[in-house]
Amino acid sequence: NSEPDQFAHLAIVGPTGSGKSTLAEALATQLGGITIAIAPHRKPGDFKALGNRAYCGGRNYQGGDYAEFQQLLDGSAGEASVTTVINCVYDEMDRRYKLLDAGEDTGSFVNVIWDETLAALDEAGKILVPLMLKLLRESRKVRIRLILLPQDDQVKSLHLEGQGAARAHLSYVRLGKLALARAKTLEKTQKGILHQVQSQRRPCLVEDIPATVPEYNPAMV
Repeated sequence: NSEPDQFAHLAIVGPTGSGKSTLAEALATQLGGITIAIAPHRKPGDFKALGNRAYCGGRNYQGGDYAEFQQLLDGSAGEASVTTVINCVYDEMDRRYKLLDAGEDTGSFVNVIWDETLAALDEAGKILVPLMLKLLRESRKVRIRLILLPQDDQVKSLHLEGQGAARAHLSYVRLGKLALARAKTLEKTQKGILHQVQSQRRPCLVEDIPATVPEYNPAMV
């Protein structure tokens, strides 16, 4: 919140069970504005803090459904697919840039948690990849933040190879084994970082900085 330019968008990465979605949900309760979630693999109780604003369940990656952006915000978009949600977010970015050009307020901050990002890109990449890259490059200025939840930190997995402008706006938050693996590669230049990460109860690196995962219990929401 205090450094939106430095942390324009996030990729929270880690293996299954490392706490990606729980951390994203915890952030949703602390970040300003309103948060929606793309959660094609969600189970009952996932993203409880968001109420009806978690969409795309049942592996609903793409379809002919239609929704307005305001429906996403008020929890009435129903069975919206991943492609529908991302198209809505992209259209909202366009609308906000028109407001910005007219000197008007662009609206409240919107955080978009995108769980199972890689699975969605595998299923509907031709539609989703171009929109995602444009959102990463441009949406920050109109108060839209992506929080991607892939299972690995390879730029090729998110189709970021050769996309320096998009990658520059994306900060990686590595959890668990990926945080430890990253710390090992940094140990030669950042002495002691491996010990710092190994001593954490829940290993976490924000880019190359050890960080503390906030305490959060979804059952208490």
